[in-house]
Amino acid sequence: MGVGVCRDRTVFWRPAPNVSGMPVVTVTMARGRSYEQKKRMAEEIAGTVSRILAVPPERVTILIHELEKENIAIAGTLLSEQQK
Repeated sequence: MGVGVCRDRTVFWRPAPNVSGMPVVTVTMARGRSYEQKKRMAEEIAGTVSRILAVPPERVTILIHELEKENIAIAGTLLSEQQK
């Protein structure tokens, strides 16, 4: 949900629905990995977070954001322009 203000001007915060304080991991990476690679990465992340934070793996949410290589730059050079 986020931050809100009551009628008496009290500020409150509550987590977004279905998150309830459980871990959310966001991975941002260049587009181009296979389905199998992303699946394995998600399984590994969920297992590691579950083990370290002592939460059930089904409560770990993983968001994968893929960007075109023309939208990522390292040291001022777009990935789309770098030599392979």
